[in-house]
Amino acid sequence: MGFEDFISKVLVGSLSGLIIAYFTARYALDRFYREKWWDKRASLYVQLVESIYAIKKASIHWYEEEISKKSGFSERSFEFNAEQIKALEAEHDKAVIDLMRISDLSPLLLNEKCKELIESYLEQRTNLQSQFDYDAIAIDDAVSESLDNIVALLDSIMIEARKELRSDHKSFKEQLKPGIEYIRDKIKALKK
Repeated sequence: MGFEDFISKVLVGSLSGLIIAYFTARYALDRFYREKWWDKRASLYVQLVESIYAIKKASIHWYEEEISKKSGFSERSFEFNAEQIKALEAEHDKAVIDLMRISDLSPLLLNEKCKELIESYLEQRTNLQSQFDYDAIAIDDAVSESLDNIVALLDSIMIEARKELRSDHKSFKEQLKPGIEYIRDKIKALKK
């Protein structure tokens, strides 16, 4: 009886240790992968917002330029020299390309709403450019509408980013509860 008692205690201890080790490792790996995935999503949202902001910055400049031309008032809060304008245009063009790249990656890392918002903006941008190219819209109206579109996109993306990046993970105790109950049941079964 002493030997059987010793073996059952060793078995119960070993089995419970293995089960606890398994669930602990599984929890740690799941958490690691969730955090890595969250980091990738957060990084893409940051890139997205930076691209939109660069487009917005250029749009504000062009809007103010058109307003000053239209009003005849040449002094603005800030003036750009030719080199700064060239840099602004290059930054804008790069941001648009980045926005297109992010749009292509959006099904993988962003939610469906962000994908729709980006695609809608890019479509509006293309339509606006086409209208301007065929003289269907005046430049000041095109610049104003472009600025409105990018501001609306930025606002919508910021709302989506806040929703998506909010941590809604279960607590550690809640995640371990099924495993703990399973271990308790196994130990009770072994004792019988």
